[in-house]
Amino acid sequence: MNVEIDYSSYEVIVLGSKPSSSAPGFAPLKGYDKPMLLLKPWLLKSGVWSWGTAVNTSDLSVTVTQPEHPIFKGLTITDSQLPLFSQCNTNAVTGISVWNNTSGFNTLGNTGKDTTVIAEFPAGTDCNGTILPQKLIMIGVSEYSTTYLTNEGKRLIENAICYLLGIENTHPQGIDQIVNRQSLNRKYIYNGQLYIQAGEHMYDGMGRLIH
Repeated sequence: MNVEIDYSSYEVIVLGSKPSSSAPGFAPLKGYDKPMLLLKPWLLKSGVWSWGTAVNTSDLSVTVTQPEHPIFKGLTITDSQLPLFSQCNTNAVTGISVWNNTSGFNTLGNTGKDTTVIAEFPAGTDCNGTILPQKLIMIGVSEYSTTYLTNEGKRLIENAICYLLGIENTHPQGIDQIVNRQSLNRKYIYNGQLYIQAGEHMYDGMGRLIH
């Protein structure tokens, strides 16, 4: 991860479960002025963002504590359980077991070990001395088991990205439907992928020019 990447043209930043949390590009993104989806809670460990203590687990599911939150829309939650993985390879669900500051965020999901797995950090909050200019959502998934993400897990990630962008994840099935949805800030979900139209050009969710 390159520390010199310019993210100013991006509408949302997804911090994936790879690379290592010690990668040089991660630390400068603390407090960056873009909505973020954080899939790697280890980024919050001491010496990087220093928000808390991260842990790996072999858990496949997460206990949803606020099922009414928009990122859970359309998902099947049974007895408060949401399956993120179908199986575990070394590690599956990850999260924060101890926070340095327990204010400034909302826990949306955890494990039976009282580890925060899904959390929302609203814009303007102060988390351990960091004022967040934009919203941040954390969903803890290990890179070792992403191959085994369930459809519910994938949809949760999509929902979170759409929530950060202020659009609804409706999974349109054709290009005509995409064209007809231009009123939604020119941001579209097609076949599970985010596309952004700016003028005559189309970009993917990472800001790369497609057409």
